[in-house]
Amino acid sequence: MVPHSEEVVSAYPSLSDRYRNVEILAPMVRACTLPLRKLTASYGADLVYSEEIIDQKIYNSKRVWDPSFKTWDYISQRDNSLVFQTAEDEKPKLIFQMGTNSGPGAQKAAMTLLQDVAGFDVNMGCPKSFSIKGGMGSALLKKPEVATDILKTLRRTVPETMPVTCKVRLICDTQQPTEEELQDVIKRTSEFIKGCSDAGACAVALHTRTIPMRPRNPAIWPTFAQVQQLCPNVLLIPNGDFFDRRAIEAFRALMDETAVPWSNSFMIARGGLYNPQMFDKTVPATV
Repeated sequence: MVPHSEEVVSAYPSLSDRYRNVEILAPMVRACTLPLRKLTASYGADLVYSEEIIDQKIYNSKRVWDPSFKTWDYISQRDNSLVFQTAEDEKPKLIFQMGTNSGPGAQKAAMTLLQDVAGFDVNMGCPKSFSIKGGMGSALLKKPEVATDILKTLRRTVPETMPVTCKVRLICDTQQPTEEELQDVIKRTSEFIKGCSDAGACAVALHTRTIPMRPRNPAIWPTFAQVQQLCPNVLLIPNGDFFDRRAIEAFRALMDETAVPWSNSFMIARGGLYNPQMFDKTVPATV
């Protein structure tokens, strides 16, 4: 039995509806460019995220129309490199993920892109050094006041009909936390997520790995239901190790066992990169 996603309520229910019962291409650096986004959308991805792009790169770029490819290209005014590229037909599904460490920076980036995207997401989970040193990504998990200010600023900036979301990780500095440590991790992560929702995030994607965990470390799926149970008013989307339809069905079965109401949505990263066809919901679960 599929959990009743309509039981999950949000502070912005009309916007949250867009994130129920959907499968999403997750943001992946150097991967989620226009070709992959369009390909996965053609197979059935309901929403497609851009790769994380730093706010300064966007608001310091210029928007240029390319008549040959019929794309809008955001070109760096510093070195004329391509910062971001989109096509008009992907706009209804396109969510732009930004790397930012401040409300003003996020605001300037959002204002630059308003006409070309369907929504904005703030990266609060990237554990790479370039993000952390810049006060972005998972560094925001340790600065809830900054994280919530960014979300509040975006919510004030963009139209009421445009969703603002964020993507987070389990708040823990241990690669393999014990069961006892996990209980504290779940509590801290839940409190952070509640703050994000209160600040205006209509949905939150939870990557079920801790900050130091890497792709080779299995995602800790059971934590999702525990966090969702503590955040009943937040539309939460699971992310981590959804490589094929079998994994999606396995996660659904896990959630059925818990009886915790949830979004029935999935954020898919490497699975969609390795096999974009996995977004085709008619594909057998054995694929």
